[in-house]
Order: sequence, then structure tokens, then C-alpha cells
Amino acid sequence: MKTFRFAMVWVGLMSALTGVPLAAQAPADLLQHPVAVEHPGLTKISQQLQETPVVRARFEQEKKIKALRRPLRSSGRFLFARDHGLYWHTLQPFDTQLVINEAGMVQKENGAVTLDISVEDRPIIHSFTKVFMALFAGDKEQLAKTFDLFLVEEEGEWWLGLKPKRRILKKVMDHIRLKGDLHLEEIHFIEKSGDQTIMKLTGVSVDPPQLSDDERDLLHVSGGE
Repeated sequence: MKTFRFAMVWVGLMSALTGVPLAAQAPADLLQHPVAVEHPGLTKISQQLQETPVVRARFEQEKKIKALRRPLRSSGRFLFARDHGLYWHTLQPFDTQLVINEAGMVQKENGAVTLDISVEDRPIIHSFTKVFMALFAGDKEQLAKTFDLFLVEEEGEWWLGLKPKRRILKKVMDHIRLKGDLHLEEIHFIEKSGDQTIMKLTGVSVDPPQLSDDERDLLHVSGGE
């Protein structure tokens, strides 16, 4: 029951992050190019992403559900701080805020808390938060613990494929595709059901490398950096 419940949290999270016109097409053979964690190309990508402790961007997302004729689209603001967590503020079509950090997940809709999951109360949720933090931080060692890794590099861009190893992720997720150059640009979540969520980051800014007071409040950060 716990496995099912948190699998559904993952699916719900994907839906909460739901448009991406003009999303790039991943190489068809991406999952035929496995790499070890020591691969030079993977090391370079990891180093590039880890050089930016704070990332601010706009996002567009598209949720493709097999049972629906049209995709669900949304857009808003995105903030990542390597030491503090992730913040999504969906502005269209609904006002939804989501914070993911080491403490757990909190989601608000129109200012009211609709999801509050603590790692202390549900330790298994830590697996999900670690995955999200590792994705945006470029933590290849952490990713390699959870996924089989695949890499294709072409014309200055790269695609990283992630195939889950753990049963709880395998139940809902077929694989993840990441696209970037100097920064992460797109994330494609391919679910077991065939549904897909595509997230595209635009207007990426990495300066200043410290959080403002307002950003610290958004991420529920207290005390010093």
C-alpha cells in the first residue's frame, strides 16, 4: 500500500508540473548508449551543472495523456538552489506552488496547502526528493545509484537518458530524458502508461549565485546560507 501511495504521489507530482511547443526530439537510439558514471562526457556535464548553485528560469510544460486528445499545458517560474531545494510556481492555467527539499514536499493552490509530505513522517519520500535534486544538480553519483545512465552528445548539445533501477520508480516511470548544453534545458518524463510530461526551461539566469531574501522565503530557508 505504501509503495502504491507514493507511486501515485510521483504521478501527481508530474501532473502538478504540467506545455512545451517546439520541444526537441531526443535521439531515437538514446537508450542504446549506456555509460558508466566515470564516462568523460558525463563527468563534463556534471561539472557544468554543479558550477551553477542557483538557477532561475521560466518553464513551459506539456502533459500528454493517452486518454485525452489534447495535451495539458502550463507555464510559470522555476527556482533551483543546490543546497536548499526546488521551487515551481505555476501561473497558467492555475496558481500552484510546489517546494521540494530535504524536508519533503509542500504544494499550495491559491495560497492553501494541498499537499504536505514530510520525510520524517514518510521516509520513502526521501527517494523522490533525492531524485529531483540530483536531476537539477547534475549529481551523477546519486543518479547512478537510482538509474542506469545513457548519453548521446552531438553538436555541443547532450541528451542524458535515465532508466530506473528501483522497483518503486519502475512501477510508474519508464525512463527520463534530459537535454542541455551549458545548462539543463529540457526534461522528458516517460511513464509506464505511455503518458509523458515535458518540461522546457527558458530565460535561464544563474546570477547572482546567492539567493535573495525573497527566494529564501520561497524555499523555506532560515538561518545562514
